[in-house]
Amino acid sequence: MSLKLSVIVPTYNVEKYIRRCLESLYFQDIDHSLYEIIIVNDGSTDQSLNIVEELTAKWKNIKIISQDNAGLSEARNSGLQSAQGEYIWFVDSDDWIEPNSLQYLTSNLKDLDILMIEHNIAKETTKTINNIRFEKPDQTYTGIQILDQRNPQNCVPFYIYRKDLLIKNGIRFRKGVYYEDSLFTPIILCYAQKIRFLSKAIYNYFQRTGSITNSRPTIKHCLDCILISKELINFSSKRDEFQNYEYKLLNNRIASIMGRFILNWLKLDIKNKIIVLQAWSSNKDILKYVRKSNRYKTYILLHLMTLIGYFCPCR
Repeated sequence: MSLKLSVIVPTYNVEKYIRRCLESLYFQDIDHSLYEIIIVNDGSTDQSLNIVEELTAKWKNIKIISQDNAGLSEARNSGLQSAQGEYIWFVDSDDWIEPNSLQYLTSNLKDLDILMIEHNIAKETTKTINNIRFEKPDQTYTGIQILDQRNPQNCVPFYIYRKDLLIKNGIRFRKGVYYEDSLFTPIILCYAQKIRFLSKAIYNYFQRTGSITNSRPTIKHCLDCILISKELINFSSKRDEFQNYEYKLLNNRIASIMGRFILNWLKLDIKNKIIVLQAWSSNKDILKYVRKSNRYKTYILLHLMTLIGYFCPCR
């Protein structure tokens, strides 16, 4: 019986949540021979690894990989390198999936590049289904059609990928950056030709205090937005088959991450604002790509930051 799905769970200092995540993946409604769970312990310093080893001691479909702390991207890459399944699902270790959902999910993994799944926004005591959707469950989309939205979903766990699509195109996660999903997702969508959407909310996306998503912005948060934008520009420049339409969609993604750049910058203190302005002055060529998007407010604000940088004392 072939392995249909590899579920990759990067794990770092989540002793409060890892049991919930793994039990939700293991106690499901399909035979364990159809899927594997790959836990990548990314140098946890709490009890996460001990909990994982104790919990999974008798599980048959489990792999545990331990490595020195290298960040979420490298943990995902390590899991991908070890995966044997036809499809890949990256599940965050503080999230969990609904009971009796894997049979439904895997039965829909047929002749697709990507399967998109619906999710709940979960907090400590509440759970609300996401209701901002363009996709319809009875249609097949290309990745370009998914990108042709005001705010397409970037979050990697909301997609299940055909492994060959990742391997054939050499797609990996960029090491050591924040917002890696904002780089990975637009690129993989540019390659995907067959995508379907499941409207049933299977994934519970946990919003917890202290997570990377909810951490206070730093200089690095700002600089990584610039780095990701440059990477998307570099990727776009090599796509000779693109028409103006596709270029504009990627420019929208660049403008989106630069919108995050602005929000992060506004939350810095004066000293760090000046440091970021110095970096922006060397990368303001990004402006021309934002100008070609439909994010006109972002373009105006970036242009104002350019002017502020020109007149501020850092020069």
